[in-house]
Amino acid sequence: MAAVRNNERVVGIDAARGLAILLMVFSHGLHWVYTGTSHDLILLFGTLSVGDLAAPIFFTVAGLSLYLSVTSKLRKGVEPLTLVNRYRHRFAQIFFVGVCLSLYWGVLQAQAIALFAVAS
Repeated sequence: MAAVRNNERVVGIDAARGLAILLMVFSHGLHWVYTGTSHDLILLFGTLSVGDLAAPIFFTVAGLSLYLSVTSKLRKGVEPLTLVNRYRHRFAQIFFVGVCLSLYWGVLQAQAIALFAVAS
């Protein structure tokens, strides 16, 4: 059985999430001190760099965390419709902040507007 803290969090999931964040920060921080890419310096498994592994690890852990969260709440008796509405509200808040930041920084305007239109 996985190691569990007192508040029922799985330590392995938190550790994997932390590792993914550290790998991504390292990969992006490398661009501040080196003009090339991380592929030039550190290759893992042939052609993958440290940053190439971070995003898949993070998304896998996020999906696993969501699954564990939903199943835990359903076992505690939360109605499925209530749960859907909670997650929909949370997603809407995070999405709105993401669109605002994208428009403010000028990085992903077209994608943010297209995603907003599709999601609406």
